[in-house]
Amino acid sequence: LAGATTYRVTVDALTDVTGESMGAPYVFQFSTTAPIVLDATPQGIFVAPDAAVKVNFSQSMDPASTEAAFSLVEVGDPPVGVEGTFTWNITGTAVVFTPTAPLTFGADYIVQVAQTAQPASRQGELRQPYE
Repeated sequence: LAGATTYRVTVDALTDVTGESMGAPYVFQFSTTAPIVLDATPQGIFVAPDAAVKVNFSQSMDPASTEAAFSLVEVGDPPVGVEGTFTWNITGTAVVFTPTAPLTFGADYIVQVAQTAQPASRQGELRQPYE
């Protein structure tokens, strides 16, 4: 089932083994959960300047909207966005961002995924932004 999606189910009138039948169809609906970011690595201090960033999601994601929602930012005044490339695992549940240039030694960085990242179904978006 697609994430962040509401489904409507209709069970037509049925007859049981004794011949009794439902008076009318039974209708109900349910919604699947929106995806979340499970974690991002690396974290902490002493990260190598050539480190790639891996983000793991709770379900398969739409690559285009997720890449557009992703940012790696060097903390500063003003903050500086880091350019790079993306590589996805086969299930679409993890993405690796590889910076095109080494990270600045001694600098602090923030990984962000905006709420606009969508599941693979392209219905709904992240439950909450990640930072």
